[in-house]
Amino acid sequence: MRNTRGFTLVELMIVVVMMAIIGGAMVRMLTNTQRLSREQAERVGLQSNLRTGAFLVPSELAEVGINATASDLQVMGANAIQYRAMRGAGVSCQVTATEIRLWDIPEMPYYGIRNMITANNRDRILIFAEIDPADPNDDIWIDRQLTGVTPSTCAGRPAIALTFADISAATPNGIVDVMAGGPVRSYEIMRLESFTQNGQLWLGARSVSAGEVALQPVLGPLAANGFQLEYLDGNGNPTGAATGVRAIRVTLRGLTQAAVSRGLGQANMVAQDSLVAMIALRNAPKP
Repeated sequence: MRNTRGFTLVELMIVVVMMAIIGGAMVRMLTNTQRLSREQAERVGLQSNLRTGAFLVPSELAEVGINATASDLQVMGANAIQYRAMRGAGVSCQVTATEIRLWDIPEMPYYGIRNMITANNRDRILIFAEIDPADPNDDIWIDRQLTGVTPSTCAGRPAIALTFADISAATPNGIVDVMAGGPVRSYEIMRLESFTQNGQLWLGARSVSAGEVALQPVLGPLAANGFQLEYLDGNGNPTGAATGVRAIRVTLRGLTQAAVSRGLGQANMVAQDSLVAMIALRNAPKP
């Protein structure tokens, strides 16, 4: 008979130890891969958050208008700003004391980031008045609460009819100062401000003109000084005068949602990144 022989106890122990070593290495490799994936996802989320803020805040504030005597800025804080936020613009085609119609045709459309809203007195309009065509310095904008928005026509073509309180006494010569073909702008009062929610700092927004009280989070979480505003004059110097502001420097400092690894032997921590945007304000006559 052939003498058959199985594995010895030593051989089995060697195999078990080798399998443990290989298994441990595979677990560490998978753990590191998972950790790196989580870290990359957190950092990508952080950078995406900051890019969103870099688009949102400048797009809102770039339309702020300021001249020597008036400003769209109503509150100028280091961590909060309240302003007239332009929402649309069009060209009038028909004017009365309580109604103005805007062209809404392909060659002269109404441009807006959204439809005009009358609910809760959210939107107001600025109507351009040309007092003396020979004098470029006497033009004014008539500010009125928007009370109605309905589809209409001008000369048989599509238009938007806007209604409001009587404007006949708003100019020296009455309604004749508001000529068809002039610009009309719609706006609402907005506020951007940092606030705390569930123990984290966020950038929030609310419509003051619509009576909103609670801030809606639009960007975060942020670092302790994650939303900072600096108001600069034409020479780049800080100013506290609303009519003197020509640029706003916005600094955003974001945080990852969860702690990420800082390397071998170091405790995980929430990562931080920052972005600075300089916003040059337009300068146009305002009421």
